[in-house]
Amino acid sequence: MKSGRFIGRERELEAMESEYKRSGSGFMVIFGRRRVGKTRLIQEFMTGKEGVYYLAADEKDTLQIREIQEMLASYLGDDIMASLKFEGWKEFFRYLERVWPADKKLVLAIDEVTYIIKNNRSFLSYLQQFWDRFLSGTKTTLILSGSLVNMVLTDILGGGSPLYGRRTLDIHLRPFRFGEAVGFMEGMNVEEQIRIYSILGGVPKYLLEGDRFPELLKNKFFGRNGFFYREGMFLLSEEFRNPSTYSIALRAIAEGKASLKEIADFAGMDGKRMSAYLDMLLDLDLIRREIPITAQGKRLRRGVYSISDNFLAFWYRFVHPNRSLIEMDLGEDVFKKEENSINSFIGKRFEEICRDVLREAGWPKVGRWWGSHLVDGEKKQEEIDIVALNEGKKEILFGEVKWKNRAIGCEVLNDLKRKASLVAWNSENRTERYLLVSKAGFTKKCVERMEAENIIYMVPENLIDWRQNRLLNPNP
Repeated sequence: MKSGRFIGRERELEAMESEYKRSGSGFMVIFGRRRVGKTRLIQEFMTGKEGVYYLAADEKDTLQIREIQEMLASYLGDDIMASLKFEGWKEFFRYLERVWPADKKLVLAIDEVTYIIKNNRSFLSYLQQFWDRFLSGTKTTLILSGSLVNMVLTDILGGGSPLYGRRTLDIHLRPFRFGEAVGFMEGMNVEEQIRIYSILGGVPKYLLEGDRFPELLKNKFFGRNGFFYREGMFLLSEEFRNPSTYSIALRAIAEGKASLKEIADFAGMDGKRMSAYLDMLLDLDLIRREIPITAQGKRLRRGVYSISDNFLAFWYRFVHPNRSLIEMDLGEDVFKKEENSINSFIGKRFEEICRDVLREAGWPKVGRWWGSHLVDGEKKQEEIDIVALNEGKKEILFGEVKWKNRAIGCEVLNDLKRKASLVAWNSENRTERYLLVSKAGFTKKCVERMEAENIIYMVPENLIDWRQNRLLNPNP
């Protein structure tokens, strides 16, 4: 899967262009996990604009200064700057104040700035002085970009940062949703695209490194020299100094431990301490905390955790626990052992793809529902894959998603309607709608009934052109 063209990010580019066109200076901060496409976005934005782009590296600041100094000296045609030896960032920025064009519309982009901060935290103070004393009064747009999300949130955007309150635009660049990610998977059928997306997620670099299924798993996940074999641990090692507890938490969640108590017990620590680690993973968008979509009051405190990132969810569920076999070059055995579980994993991710479609269609609130009710004196747990709410119109949509190799019949619709009757939300005065999504389609009898009752039904191919189904819209 190779794509040389720029895909997606229309909203982000529009926001950046709007900021750039304002009079005076601008200060943009772009952040997001590694490989999510920050560099490509900045380069696309800078196309046709004058300025300097510098990509920092994880090295001593003396080398960083020398590299950016040479780049700026060349751009400005300043032989004196090229010959100088700056003692540190303070002297560098002081000189730059003297030679940087103040009345010219320029872009100064420092990509992966978190590597500079990591090696010399005083950089932030000197940059702040440079901005306050000089750059804020020019026509320059300054762009800072970083992959260490926690560091950006704390040291650049946080209240204790020297740069706090100075940025004019910040963009948290997240992985693509399925509808955008398919642009990296041209030439594949939709089922294949769903499989690939379910294990790689919407990170552009991952999608570009992808392969056909199951070769992708056997060679790049379950092969000890595979591109993705060590990637899960690399992600945490870059973000956290001590990633072990975060890794244990992710492993617990990947194995189905959903409550705070279950996760804490798995890690062998008390719940209060584990809660702090989970809060950090929540801030980084690596996990999510869910409640039944209609829950209120005390139920709000009883959230269940899941890994929101497709890649990490797959890596911790199937790669991490099989590392010993993979190191012995038994990746083929790992695939055979886990094949059925992998298919079930894809089925759960398929549900989230369908929920995303409804979010894009304009439903204000989309999630899941679960609860228990008494049957013959015993509690029975029930779950609905998709529940979407339009509270203003008292409209509710119930959906069931099936990733199976056989067509589904009317019994699925009957069961969905039964479970819908258990959902206590505007029960006396609401409009109900229903959605069925099936990998293998539907029986003829079921189709006839759904069309007669205006039930929305879809197969994977419909997810690409979902806009053509007006019934998905909360205001059809």
